Amino acid sequence: MFSSARNAPEGRPLGLTETALLSLSPKGEMAVIPHAPQGQHISFHGTLATAPLAGGAPREIAEDIEAADWAPHGSGLLLVRVAGGKRRLEFPAGKVLVETEGWISHPRFSPDGDRIAYLDHPVLGDDLGSVVMIDLAGKKSTLSAGWEGAEGLAWSPDGKEVWFTASKVAGELSLYAVGRSGRERSVLASPVGLLLYDISRDGAILLGRYEDRVAAFAGAQGEARERDLSWLDATMVRDISQDGKTILLTDFSAQSDYGVGLRKTDGSPVVSLGHGSAIALSPDGKLALTVSAFAPQKWSVVPTGAGDSHSLPMEGLTNFQSDGAWLPDSRRLIVVGAAAGQKMRTWLTDVAGVKPRPITPEGITGTLLSPDGRSLAAGGTDGKLSLYPMEGGEPAAVQGLKDGDQAIRWSSDGRSLYVVERGAGPTRIIRLEIATGKRELWKEITPADPAGLRPGSLSTVITPDGKSWAYTTMRILSRLYLVEGLK
Repeated sequence: MFSSARNAPEGRPLGLTETALLSLSPKGEMAVIPHAPQGQHISFHGTLATAPLAGGAPREIAEDIEAADWAPHGSGLLLVRVAGGKRRLEFPAGKVLVETEGWISHPRFSPDGDRIAYLDHPVLGDDLGSVVMIDLAGKKSTLSAGWEGAEGLAWSPDGKEVWFTASKVAGELSLYAVGRSGRERSVLASPVGLLLYDISRDGAILLGRYEDRVAAFAGAQGEARERDLSWLDATMVRDISQDGKTILLTDFSAQSDYGVGLRKTDGSPVVSLGHGSAIALSPDGKLALTVSAFAPQKWSVVPTGAGDSHSLPMEGLTNFQSDGAWLPDSRRLIVVGAAAGQKMRTWLTDVAGVKPRPITPEGITGTLLSPDGRSLAAGGTDGKLSLYPMEGGEPAAVQGLKDGDQAIRWSSDGRSLYVVERGAGPTRIIRLEIATGKRELWKEITPADPAGLRPGSLSTVITPDGKSWAYTTMRILSRLYLVEGLK
């Protein structure tokens, strides 16, 4: 359970398992997300509830919430709500102060309640961003920008500064402070990662020291063990070739714009394909779709062997999610993006860079293409999937899905979807028969060393025949400190 609670007293366990504690009011009332699936980095997404420290069941009050903070004196909650594919900062509930197509984290009221500070992240799934201050009328100013990683924020007791943990280059976070005028200073540098949780009224700092590693593993039926195929210290699996012999990787270690790599599952050395974030490997294995890690987002088609890379103009689209897929011909592809003033949806283009055309209605996104390329499994924020014909027509709802299910791949015969179930313990992958909704356990994935694994951090790719797989784990080992004397 991650907590940014203010001045939480020592005491007994509260009986809230798998619960994210977002904020604690001065009156001792908790704002929590029960049974919270992990969201971006240390954010969560779910139904917000309140619960007393004295015990009792949480009372649900708002849906689609990712962050919250009690106003001074407990007079209402500041919310970050997901609506229409965007993140909204609301106070009071329903009044939108700011809206973004990226994401918002660590919103915190100033001690006197006249300002709100938060971290603004322009790219979904990435913690690069800026420290922003906004008043209750919606007038905002950027206090500090250009951070390649930013997580953790709190106001100084006098309200004159915002303290935060961040890094100018990809790597470990250190502690900084910035005044309301934008004057920035270093508070505490560290060779290991720091994470700011809170600052008490008397200036004591609740600070985490962490060591994290994002690692890649691959396995296949008939093999005795899985292989660690990590590149450097922060390797994410993005795709696997159809024969299961190659994986496409992104590494988020200390380098500009990240790195894209290709690695054989036999453990051969990584072949670097350049900078950016990997998205998808073409069915013939000859091309990789990538996107630059930082705004403005630039899409590229990169050969996995000899040849030249080229960019895709994505004419008419102004904002993107880092998600896409190839059609079976290895020439056409789909991406998730939005035209100016519109919601996210799925678009079709090709390697020549033709103007994208929409495949799904606004607000409906997805990149799971059937083996024949004729149907797309996509859905909205409610988590429900439907099959959309690529050439137009009425969608058909997918039956048999449960709350929290994540579909990750079609089977090679086009009759089933592989689905990851949400829950504690091993990652369960279900084979869901589309026509009947019948569910059958395909595999349970349990990393050999579970210590420090973040809930919901395991992401999985598998081959259409289900004989090979690869996955990413995020492991954080941390210690919590109470630090005094920092100014």
